[in-house]
Parts: sequence; C-alpha cells; structure tokens
Amino acid sequence: MKMLEDTPKLHVTRGNTIVSAMFVTGSLSIAIAEMNLMSTLDFGLEDLGSYVWWICRVVINSKYRRRGYGRTLVDQLAQSQLGYAMIVTPGGYDMSPDEQTSFYAACGFVQRGEFMVRIGDRS
Repeated sequence: MKMLEDTPKLHVTRGNTIVSAMFVTGSLSIAIAEMNLMSTLDFGLEDLGSYVWWICRVVINSKYRRRGYGRTLVDQLAQSQLGYAMIVTPGGYDMSPDEQTSFYAACGFVQRGEFMVRIGDRS
C-alpha cells in the first residue's frame, strides 16, 4: 500500500497570461505543463481570434508516463483557457515528434499546419 505522501498531488497556478499545472510527490515534481496567452499574430493564426494559449511545455518523468498525468495536466490547462484556442508544436524533450503528436491528438488536438490546435473544452 502506498503512503499518502507518495500519492502525487496536483497543483495549478493561474495568472492573467500564464497557467501552470504540476503533479508533485514528496519534494519531487513528476509532471509539469505550462501555457502562455499569446497574440495570434505571433503564429499567423488570426482566424482563431486575437489570442491563443500556447502550450510551451508538457514534461512527464519517464517513470510516471502512461498513467494519465499528462492528459490530466492538459485538461487542467483547458479549464483555464477562457474561450481561447490552445495550440502546441510537438517536439523536443525526450519523446519523438510522432509520439508527442499522438499524445496531443488523444488530448483533443487536431493537426493544422505546423501546429496542433484544440478549440473549446472536450468535456
């Protein structure tokens, strides 16, 4: 049986232009996701409105992958999107772009050029 302190706890911080969510167990952060509110002019996506939330990172400790932490973090970010679309460019960290594309597709994003876009909340 796991001790309570070993059970990862969700922490979400919301600001006007940045949202971060993380799972922490003890003093170790095992998963983190962050997004920033950006002008659509920065991405050439003006048809999505004036602003989009750009997911700048979703990182899950490899020992904790495939347990739903990443999807939960993305869904937590989506709860803060305030009616704006969310975008991401899969790549970086230690997962292949194909693996990341599959992850974001499972989280409700669709491919749109070099970006993946999620409009509205899936729930």
